[in-house]
Amino acid sequence: RSAVPRYHAPRNGEGCAKYAAWLRATLPELLAVGAIEPVDSRPHVVALVNVIPKSSPGKFRLIVDLRCLNRHVRHRRFAYMTHSTYRDLIVEGDGMVAFDMMSG
Repeated sequence: RSAVPRYHAPRNGEGCAKYAAWLRATLPELLAVGAIEPVDSRPHVVALVNVIPKSSPGKFRLIVDLRCLNRHVRHRRFAYMTHSTYRDLIVEGDGMVAFDMMSG
């Protein structure tokens, strides 16, 4: 695919303004876990972000939209296996790994 995308800095979604208090409270947590970091110079690509409410009252989801990079990323096929596939492969003494889907 193409080597380097052109400079891209979209406006953030409407949810950032609508839920600004939640976003301001969440930023220090994201900094603390290393999910975001401050930069000294302008990045070449700036991701659009948005905040949307979850189905649980008072809970929100931060969306980072990097679609602008998709055409610059090589597409590689892979398959997600289901738990039934693993059930047939696992034997006593095998190790297991879990993923933290809450903080992705």
